[in-house]
Amino acid sequence: MKGHGRKIIQLGIPIIEGPPEDDNQRETRVEVVPMLLHDLFDRLSQRKSYLPNQIIVLLTTTMRSLLVLQGKSADVAKLAIPATRSLNGSSNGGSSLVDEKSTDSARPSVGVSRVQTPAMATYNSPPLPPPPLAAAGEGEHPRHHLRGFLSHETCKELEFVHRSCGAAGYRPSVVSTSLPHLAATGCGHLILPFVPVRERLRDAVESAFSCPFDLFVEFTGLISWCKGASIGWHSDDNKPYLKQRAFTAVCYLNDHGKDYKGGILQFQDGEPSCITPVAGDVVIYTADNRNNHCVDEVTEGERLTLTLWFTRDSACDEDPKLLSFLSKTSLSYEPVHKKCCIPLPASDNMYWFSYNQSGFDIRCARVHILGFCFHTSMDEENNFVVSAEDDPIELLGKPLRLGREDGVFDKIFANGLHALQVVQFYYWKAPELAAKRKQSPSGSGSACHPARQSRGTKLALPCNHGLEQIIFGLYKNVDIEFVWNDFELAVSMWEDYSEELQRKLLTFLPYWLSSEAIFVDNSIFPQVCNEGN
Repeated sequence: MKGHGRKIIQLGIPIIEGPPEDDNQRETRVEVVPMLLHDLFDRLSQRKSYLPNQIIVLLTTTMRSLLVLQGKSADVAKLAIPATRSLNGSSNGGSSLVDEKSTDSARPSVGVSRVQTPAMATYNSPPLPPPPLAAAGEGEHPRHHLRGFLSHETCKELEFVHRSCGAAGYRPSVVSTSLPHLAATGCGHLILPFVPVRERLRDAVESAFSCPFDLFVEFTGLISWCKGASIGWHSDDNKPYLKQRAFTAVCYLNDHGKDYKGGILQFQDGEPSCITPVAGDVVIYTADNRNNHCVDEVTEGERLTLTLWFTRDSACDEDPKLLSFLSKTSLSYEPVHKKCCIPLPASDNMYWFSYNQSGFDIRCARVHILGFCFHTSMDEENNFVVSAEDDPIELLGKPLRLGREDGVFDKIFANGLHALQVVQFYYWKAPELAAKRKQSPSGSGSACHPARQSRGTKLALPCNHGLEQIIFGLYKNVDIEFVWNDFELAVSMWEDYSEELQRKLLTFLPYWLSSEAIFVDNSIFPQVCNEGN
């Protein structure tokens, strides 16, 4: 068996037989699973993703009939039963696979563990065709604005991932973080926060456009549009190499007006005609020319989104390629090894942000914006001298320290990306850290790591600090009370956070590799799988 059929067996989801003979006087028989479920499993296997809710498969009691998926959530049954009925009706001259009068009784309530088999028509048709592109009544420009789809904490966590791992993007004034980039730079564990979000988005798109079990994720990435970034009228499948795209989902992670200005999404025709971004909102739409759109120029700050494209073409599924990356990187780490979560920088040119004949290193800029700077990792007994032949940017790939004003933190970081990730984690958790300090009996605010000239020398990096602020803008909510003790605690919390994600990744990965798909399994570490809204 393959696809969902195999996963249902492997994951221990119960498969129960039809009702006993005294419940149904018609001929009762339970066929061998591969024979009875062959056509449906072939169809479900196209999706290559485990359904988010536990499912009970109830075998029907008459020969030549299909099964009914009865879930512990009524939403699962709604996907299985009406979709099957409408598809068969369109291909068989209007005859229904499931009798209209029995449809409501076939939908289980929450908590149902066993139900009566609904009356079903004899099935004589060939395998079911693909579902239609969109449900009736979608209109000429099918799109939806889903408000409050992502929680505030999910937005903040994805923002942390992007601002600690992002590289120069595919367009001018754009910074991007793709999932393969995370895997290739030793940050495969940071893919875990994306997994439940991807599943929820795919379910939302399939539900909104009536194409259950039909879509693969072609691309998942965090994309920030900075000052000067814009794009004219286009559709998302407007190039020959993009024709596989069927649907787009854009999730806003920060707020228009507060975090940036400009960057409004506008559609050429139909409603809603323009979207003012609010953190947590999602816009989903078809990727073809029925939804030609543009994005106004960003005039200030950084517009941050999580963007996904969905396809019906299994050859364009991003999961197999991503799993190949993960199998080569994450599986080589020992879970107890303290350095297993240290990021490995990509080539330096991937972090160079060019703008009007000038530019800066993104790692430096992200650190500077938050008030930190890089120092060499010189020991007291050694004198550090930068050779004239050395490229200063290359020093970001070597051990270094962090400084702030007249203080230099004692800890040596493996490289600039490692230091940046800790800085961004501190910024993410700063309110929580401050609250813990104030609740502590000691509650000291004194600096425990003062600056010492012998501890390091500030790196003279070729960065344009003025341009950094113009492009990224000064963070509106950076006004936090900085205390070295808080930062020291943040280092420890970052290590715990990273090691826990790495441990969970190593648990999930064998299941993903065997299924050739990345999916949510709530039976293992449910706190990671649940999105948290």
